[in-house]
Amino acid sequence: MTGLASLKEGKIWNCNGKVILTDFPGNERPDAVFPICRENCYFAKHILAPKNGAVLDMCTGSGVLAIFAAEKATKVIAVDINPRALEFARFNAVLNGVENKIEFRQGNLWEPVKNEKFNLVMANPPFEPRDFRPLSRCLHSDGGNDGTAIIQRVVSCMPNYLIANGTFQMIAWFLEDRSSVLEKLKNHFSDVQTDELGEKKIDIGLIKYIFITALNFEGGDGS
Repeated sequence: MTGLASLKEGKIWNCNGKVILTDFPGNERPDAVFPICRENCYFAKHILAPKNGAVLDMCTGSGVLAIFAAEKATKVIAVDINPRALEFARFNAVLNGVENKIEFRQGNLWEPVKNEKFNLVMANPPFEPRDFRPLSRCLHSDGGNDGTAIIQRVVSCMPNYLIANGTFQMIAWFLEDRSSVLEKLKNHFSDVQTDELGEKKIDIGLIKYIFITALNFEGGDGS
């Protein structure tokens, strides 16, 4: 398997009983696969994948969320811009016996799923401000200058890919005020819930880890 010559290249994690392979923490290669953290496992526990429904996992990385979603949904599509991440994700799907339940697609955000609709869209997008680690350009962490570039693109376009009464779930760091993201979601959903999973003081400010669940999509195009 290209880019995955042996298990010596990565670290095996246990996430809520699933076996997941990623790169070792601290790997700074641009196409590194982000390691499993407690927030991934929290998200995995709270995935609202509908039985017999369709799920999109945006920015899939190691594929951990798609693997959990595949336990319930009949259709799971996992998207990432990083081909090497998809190699790991496919391998992890095999490790967990769901390789026939997930379709992996390479591309930039929404491009691989044009004109498709889902019951659930979930995302764990890059959200580190470039000033946080200016020498690092890992795809898994590059959230633009303020950390919200990918988050804003995901949230703005997401309504075009949900069916009526669908659900959106996302986890991200927020350095700046997150109210603009939440207001966008409230324009499309009857119920928007947030869980603060922690915070961290860094040189450029206070970052907060937020898990967002938006329920009962009421329609409207992304903008």
